[in-house]
Amino acid sequence: MSNQEIAYLNYWKRKEFNSQTVPTQRISFWVDAIDSPSENLIDECALSGKSVLDFGAGNLKVKERLKRKDYKGEYFSFDSGSEFNYSFSDFSIIDRKFDTILFIDVIEHLDLEAGLKLTMDLLEKLNPGGELVLQTPNGRCIRNHLGSDMTHKQLYNIGDLYSYFKALEFDVSCYRICFDKKKQGPFSRLRTFIGRLITAKFIGVDYADNILLRIKKLP
Repeated sequence: MSNQEIAYLNYWKRKEFNSQTVPTQRISFWVDAIDSPSENLIDECALSGKSVLDFGAGNLKVKERLKRKDYKGEYFSFDSGSEFNYSFSDFSIIDRKFDTILFIDVIEHLDLEAGLKLTMDLLEKLNPGGELVLQTPNGRCIRNHLGSDMTHKQLYNIGDLYSYFKALEFDVSCYRICFDKKKQGPFSRLRTFIGRLITAKFIGVDYADNILLRIKKLP
């Protein structure tokens, strides 16, 4: 399949899904505390399976969280970097499948076609009934995440990703992740509420910094 075919795959079918309201849940990532709701969600997905591939493992923080939560399954890591020791650094030698694949804050570092192609390749590495957990900056966020990291190349909105994988007949659950502080006083909470109200209702953009999708393969 060519790059253009990947980008425009099921285009009009995706438009039908995109015309509907995408069901989403809002959860928090705490910038001032560990074990935030979004981290717990990612960990729960990993803990539910017997094998997990942490693709784009970075500083191995997920590995440390799973170890602390007494994960009994097989953990594998992939990264192209050299700062830490990883199970894999070459995708072509991964010759097995996994119950869960964590694809956290990676796809935005690739061009559109390369990002979609890699996601499709990862979905092929899932066992039946397994799921891919994809997290990336929110393209509709009022804060421009292309400017937050010079290695970011592509942003996505939740509707486009939902419709892309829904059209491929995956079961897809969507989450909007808000960067919050666990410890906030009444004035800070009020200021946050007013700011988000203005952002959503009057400016017409989103205030959630990240989006997360659980893309489940049929059994």
